[in-house]
Amino acid sequence: MNQVQMSGDVVVDGDVAIATNVLLLADPGSRLVIGAGVSIGTGSIIHAHHGTLAIGEGATLASEVLVVGKGRIGSRANIGPKTTIFNGNVEPGQVIPAGSLLGELGRQSAASPDATVAPPEEPARFNEPAPPNGLVSGYSTTSLAQTSVVFGRDHIERMLNKLLPHRPGS
Repeated sequence: MNQVQMSGDVVVDGDVAIATNVLLLADPGSRLVIGAGVSIGTGSIIHAHHGTLAIGEGATLASEVLVVGKGRIGSRANIGPKTTIFNGNVEPGQVIPAGSLLGELGRQSAASPDATVAPPEEPARFNEPAPPNGLVSGYSTTSLAQTSVVFGRDHIERMLNKLLPHRPGS
């Protein structure tokens, strides 16, 4: 694949820079809207699913970014390489570090009426005051960290390798 591939209800402004090997997809009943001045890096996949996914004017999505679901990436937001966003919103001008994972944390399923499930605990690093250098255990303390849990891809890989040492590709 050496070009941009589009499928579904995809609206792209004429002033958009899209690198090679990019997929722009919208499922039936969904819509993908990309505003003026947006830049999308090589190997990125943008997939509107169950609603509208909008990318605001001047946003930058680096290489190998995966965005799936519905939501909005605000104008002039900067999404770092190898970041994954599931049904998430990024504020205008927000900078997301490389290798981040954000948005919905899991699938929504219908639980039985008598089932009780405790909500997941928020990592303690977001509840502690930030040290002077702005980093907590290697994670940036941006305003997004105050509203969403952000884990880097390296963190997820280490966790998977520890939990599943014999998984393919480890």
